[in-house]
Amino acid sequence: MATSTLCVLFFCFSLPSISSANPSPSSLSASDSDPLARNAFHIFNAVHSSMRQWGSSLNYNGMSFFPARVPKGTEFYHGRGTNETVTGIEWLAFEPEHAQIFGSHGPGERPPGGGGRGPPGDGNGPPPKDGRDPPGFVPKGNGFGSPKDGFGPPKYGKPPLHAGYQRPLDFEKREGESDTQLTGYIHTYITSRDLQFLYIDGMSAGKTANGTLDSQYHGILNSTKIHQGRWDYGLAKDMCSIAANEWKGRVDGFIRMEAGFEVILCDFAKSVELGRITRAGSACSVFRGCEDAGPEAAHSVKFAYLRAVSDRYHGVGGNRVQINYDKFVSAYTQDIDLFKSGQRGPRLQDAPPEILSAIRSELDALVLSEPNPFTAKSRDWQSIVDMIITHYSSRLQYLSSENIIANKAAFLHELDLLLSPFISYDSRSPTAEIARCTTHFLPFSNTPTLASQTTSHVSNHICKTLVYLSSHPQNRVEVMKQLIADLNWTTWKQCKGCGWDEVCLVPIWPFGTEEDWVKPSCVNASTLPTKQGFWGPREGPGGGPGEGPPGAAPPPLPMAVLKNWWRGEV
Repeated sequence: MATSTLCVLFFCFSLPSISSANPSPSSLSASDSDPLARNAFHIFNAVHSSMRQWGSSLNYNGMSFFPARVPKGTEFYHGRGTNETVTGIEWLAFEPEHAQIFGSHGPGERPPGGGGRGPPGDGNGPPPKDGRDPPGFVPKGNGFGSPKDGFGPPKYGKPPLHAGYQRPLDFEKREGESDTQLTGYIHTYITSRDLQFLYIDGMSAGKTANGTLDSQYHGILNSTKIHQGRWDYGLAKDMCSIAANEWKGRVDGFIRMEAGFEVILCDFAKSVELGRITRAGSACSVFRGCEDAGPEAAHSVKFAYLRAVSDRYHGVGGNRVQINYDKFVSAYTQDIDLFKSGQRGPRLQDAPPEILSAIRSELDALVLSEPNPFTAKSRDWQSIVDMIITHYSSRLQYLSSENIIANKAAFLHELDLLLSPFISYDSRSPTAEIARCTTHFLPFSNTPTLASQTTSHVSNHICKTLVYLSSHPQNRVEVMKQLIADLNWTTWKQCKGCGWDEVCLVPIWPFGTEEDWVKPSCVNASTLPTKQGFWGPREGPGGGPGEGPPGAAPPPLPMAVLKNWWRGEV
């Protein structure tokens, strides 16, 4: 097949000749020989979904690391059982509703299935300060199930969700305690200086066996084995140790996402000032004590949390996080097939040591590079990606719609409208039209970067496909199907027309079903409790209890466990 070459922003593409006879759709796709070209769509989508709950939930196995800066004076929230000021390593939430689920309990209490940074005696959790149960304490009669079902003691116990004192709560009232003592506190902390974070994309705070933790264990810790006895607090300690020692204190912590964005802050005393401490809401105002009010009350408080999470589907807002898109590291640039496991998302679990070492070396070089990537000015490639997606997303859907694609004349008419700004009708030149179309949204840059190259690649791929179809409409069904599959934009899964009392639900750990990933739908407080099972078992040391062989899809949670979770017993 005859080809021509287009170079945009120092990135060159081999273009199929428009006069070539009926090339297959695969010939219009990126070459498999170059990792950057092969994975350009994934990197483009990573830029688009960065610091956004929606896209990061659909593409939950993040493979990229971005330098991020949080300005001085930014408020964060922390829920815990005591009103003691936090020191050392701890978690912060971007939204108060997120912290609220961890502050709805008294000191030392652990909800069945709630968080804990380590199992009893593993040395990874902070010591208890109030003489009560240590982090990871599992009370009797906790609804975990028997050892036979793979979800209970004595072999593993229930893998903890989260931090030693910041964790969701539903617990039994202790003898002599009042309802007021059953609630904890919401702490508000304010950054005392500009803070430098490494943002780990995807659902990187989701404790799952699906691959959500791969980039931390295999990428940052450079381990060929997941966990090695670590729980979440141990993982945080190890990453903060790297930040302090190997990265010479240049990284203050890590930004991750679960049902809401969070920060692992490595040193509270050096990074934030206490704003206020307030007593958390009454027992039924968050996650527990709603029995007398009926099941709808319990459902409504969980739904209120999800509603707050959905507020950040398209960004945390307020310029609270400023990402450097000119300098970031992605496993997608490595010469390895990240999808060979057969699972839905990319995985690093089977990557050879030399690939993991290369990722870590790139991370080291990024963090320690000059000028400082956390403070250096950079181009906002996410906004450029946004322009491309907002321009083409609905138009490509319309071109692919049944009424249009089935009618050749209608298809060509809509295609001509889409391409007309780039056509000189007195002198048609497919190559020139592709070039004009490709560069339309792209700023001129003297320095090629990962973001500029992948954005150029995707823009070019769209344009050359559309120009090709203008002269080969007979292939429109096959080629449009391939284009939509290549792009895989998360905008195409957004709900349309949810009610005021509804939220468009996509799987967000621990919520969601398989159907919610395939086709997200509107849910309300009464239907949300049925939306469980997508994430399988929670991840713990040595792999999640009940985890199958490497590469196997995780089994769904037993229905009894799901029911207990919604009753607040798991």
